[in-house]
Amino acid sequence: MTGIDKGSIYNKKISAFVLNFLRENGVQADAIPPFILNKKDLTSWLLDLGFLNADTVVDEALSFAFDQKYYNYYNLEKDTRELNPQWITDFKKIVAEMGLINSMPELNIIEVGCNNASQIKKLELLYKKLYLVDIGHRALEDAKKNFPDAITIQNSADNLSDVLADTIDLYLSFRTYNSSYFLIEKAIFEMSRVLKKGGQFVLSLPNGYLNKDGSIVEGMFPPKSNIVDKDYVYKLVDEIGAHAGKNGFSDIKVLKSFYEIFVYSPGIEKSAQKIKK
Repeated sequence: MTGIDKGSIYNKKISAFVLNFLRENGVQADAIPPFILNKKDLTSWLLDLGFLNADTVVDEALSFAFDQKYYNYYNLEKDTRELNPQWITDFKKIVAEMGLINSMPELNIIEVGCNNASQIKKLELLYKKLYLVDIGHRALEDAKKNFPDAITIQNSADNLSDVLADTIDLYLSFRTYNSSYFLIEKAIFEMSRVLKKGGQFVLSLPNGYLNKDGSIVEGMFPPKSNIVDKDYVYKLVDEIGAHAGKNGFSDIKVLKSFYEIFVYSPGIEKSAQKIKK
């Protein structure tokens, strides 16, 4: 594991924006407790503080936080993918392996955690319908500019309440399943719910951070840590694979790209029992 100045990579942390929002909405706290690692923990904490509408407050706080960070502070110059188009090449290899090259124009495709849709725009995909989902409304406004014909939906990955079950052919999500306070188990359940029988998914996780001097540190920051861990991304890969298996997916595959890890599956058997916790 390698020490690194996170401030050289991101201007602000999601937790700082979340705390600011909570304090402005009546939460008296100088910091978010260290035991809070995910959205479920955050909701439980607010319930203990007496917020009966804790679920709503948490969703609003995260929407605010991600809009503030990725709309106002983040830019592609801080993204390792801008240094090498290998991730695009490898994504297209995955799509070819799935047998989707010729059928793309007939597919309903969803991208969850789309931000401003600049990532999917680089892929130049054909589609029948495109659903762009993000927790931030300002990000979705920009996404709509990139894809005027898309259906934009403000939902979190763990609660795709505005997406009907069994309507999606291909589920995409790039660098979202490593997000702060993310609930992988619930997100995988929602993914399996919205996918049609035989529906497929491609997820990606970052595996490197770009410094101001142009160097790249391989790995990820575990929650509550300022140390890059080269193994942490594979812990997330294992967690994704385990929950995908519980929710009807088989033959989970992994591809290491340019500071990017892809996780994908050729299809879901809708007859399989899905587990939600």
